[in-house]
Amino acid sequence: MEKSSTRAVNTINTLDPIDATWSYLKRFEDESFSARIIGTNPELDLSNASLKKNVGKQAKQIAYSIKQAEEYFKAAVVVSEVTKPVMLYYSAVSLASALRLLKMDGEHSIDYLRKTKRHQHHGLDISKEFETIKENEDSLGNILRKINSKIHLDPQTNKPYGAFIPFYQCINSDLITISGTKRYENSNLIGRGTFSWPSIDKPDIENIISRKFDLLSSFLNLPDLFNFLEYLELTPNICRGEISSETLFKTGIRINKIISRNVVDTLTIFAYSLKEIQFEKLQELYVSKIPGIKINRLEDNTLQGVLKNEYQEKVSIHREYLPDVFDDIAGSHYLVLEPDQAIPEIVNYFISLYSLGMLCRYFPDVWIKLLNSNKTFSMLITEFLKIAIRKFPNLILNQMLDAKYLFR
Repeated sequence: MEKSSTRAVNTINTLDPIDATWSYLKRFEDESFSARIIGTNPELDLSNASLKKNVGKQAKQIAYSIKQAEEYFKAAVVVSEVTKPVMLYYSAVSLASALRLLKMDGEHSIDYLRKTKRHQHHGLDISKEFETIKENEDSLGNILRKINSKIHLDPQTNKPYGAFIPFYQCINSDLITISGTKRYENSNLIGRGTFSWPSIDKPDIENIISRKFDLLSSFLNLPDLFNFLEYLELTPNICRGEISSETLFKTGIRINKIISRNVVDTLTIFAYSLKEIQFEKLQELYVSKIPGIKINRLEDNTLQGVLKNEYQEKVSIHREYLPDVFDDIAGSHYLVLEPDQAIPEIVNYFISLYSLGMLCRYFPDVWIKLLNSNKTFSMLITEFLKIAIRKFPNLILNQMLDAKYLFR
């Protein structure tokens, strides 16, 4: 995928990032605002009178969904881990509903789906593998592997079915921010700024319908859990990194009153403190997918990748692949070690909250016993839920406004 984006990046300075995120989300309780956003969607044919008529109804249902999501969220904040996952999951469901109503046509409204008996299911199924957990004998990794879910398939058609499906279809790749500089040859002037590109490619749903989504795999790809996972001696599937760009404008040559000059674009990638197997994996990945990249091994087994492209000014360049990367709440970069297995961060949160929510709600004998008897598991779940409270609503807001919002 060519990594470039025209979507906006907005940094919001605030004393309370969680409250600020919800203040932005609650603007969608204004039905005229939601209707205006719906009206700008180029994929919706609003020349169709019946679909245009649905806009007002969908805007109203978006307001209902945001209100309900916030109520579930507030309840989740004040209760313990005994019931917190189910409250957070249903908040996530309501936020996902608001996103669906904003991005899709009237055939995906709440009442129409009910009327046509479509997607009347969570869209995910938790496996019963958790029944084999031995809380005092299994390693933390094995416990997390045994809590897993799959995409629900309609028993008659064997096709994906349920609320998760339209939610997944609505999602665009989240954005990350990259620092960049601009320099001019034979000049001391330097310009600094940021630009954005999409985080990772979203797999086609057909390619993941048979995949088992276990908590271990999901947690190992969440950047905001990185430090805590290392503290618990679990090795993440991402690594600390940094990506930056420098553009050098060479001295131009005047030909027939027109200045012609070349531009040298340098992309630099750092992947810090890698294990040897991680270094080899990233090196093989980048060399195979990024023609012309130069890989260097630095101190502390840090990988440096340098890619230079020289081209004529005002001529755009096309890159087939640039690194897949997540960012944490602070904006730090984490490079993805296995892009073919990665899914968008927002999907990782949603599926993990589903698995924990269902275990909490329908199997309290397993859930509470596990919390009480395995303190390391309990600590990790507490940390994950705290991060989900902070980040999932923010990721939804990014999707709804098709932009990046950084609350700091």
